[in-house]
Amino acid sequence: MNRAKSLIFSERAFYNAAADSVSDHAHDDDDDVHNDADVLSARVARDFLTKTCPELIEALDQHADQKSSSDRYVKIGRNITATIAYADAIADREGEDPVTRNAKTDASFSRLVDECKTLAAVLSGTEARRVPTVRFGKTELMMP
Repeated sequence: MNRAKSLIFSERAFYNAAADSVSDHAHDDDDDVHNDADVLSARVARDFLTKTCPELIEALDQHADQKSSSDRYVKIGRNITATIAYADAIADREGEDPVTRNAKTDASFSRLVDECKTLAAVLSGTEARRVPTVRFGKTELMMP
């Protein structure tokens, strides 16, 4: 086995965490009233973040606006589920290089984790972000 293929499994930590999170909730009870797509997405996100970015879970749990926090979980869960579904869909394509596909998939998850770490820092107050503004119109109103 060449070096690139031998490193795939050790370097795909984010992919493995995402795949585990999705598969853990793929067969949740269908008769559960609270088992809609958003709830499943939030569960997938929490499982993934527990393994990859626990500081975001802590920041979201302490956030004043819990509706916003649950929306963030849903968005993260949808991103994870869509990336896994895409990777599965293209796995059997003719001429698809598994090394390249795996690298792209893990890069997507790596970017997601980086964004989650940045969001955790902003929400916890350890990092401040400022939206730049420019003068606009005759009144020179400051617009973002």
